[in-house]
Amino acid sequence: MYANYFWFHSFADPWSDNRHLTLSVLSMLSIPFVRRLFAFLLVVGISGLFFINFCSFIYQCGCDSLWNGAATACNVHIPAIRDCPWCALGIWGGFLSFGSVVTVQGLVLFFPSRFGFWARLGASVAVFPLVGGATGLLLGWTTGYWG
Repeated sequence: MYANYFWFHSFADPWSDNRHLTLSVLSMLSIPFVRRLFAFLLVVGISGLFFINFCSFIYQCGCDSLWNGAATACNVHIPAIRDCPWCALGIWGGFLSFGSVVTVQGLVLFFPSRFGFWARLGASVAVFPLVGGATGLLLGWTTGYWG
């Protein structure tokens, strides 16, 4: 009987039988929204964790993992050669590429669709290499990094 009062957030007496007055946190926020929000935070966190590794994969610039020196060995610090576009543009390069990845991941997870949660989660994970690769190639070609 009192299991319904675990998430008690009302002005009703928790020991009375006024169950209709009891508001729970989980009823105020729908379960699918909460699940999508946690999935979004997880996917964005993983994308952010490996974003600089992806920079090194695309540009072969010398960037390394966040826990292993990050951009300290990037070619942006060597004056005689072309600079890595993401590092050379500073915060704008990162904002453009990582911001586009996060935006599309959010759209995949939160935009109304007939696909289920696991399909959306898989698609949002796939957004990182697809959109990150597209923006990386676009920045590389427009800045003349490979030419």
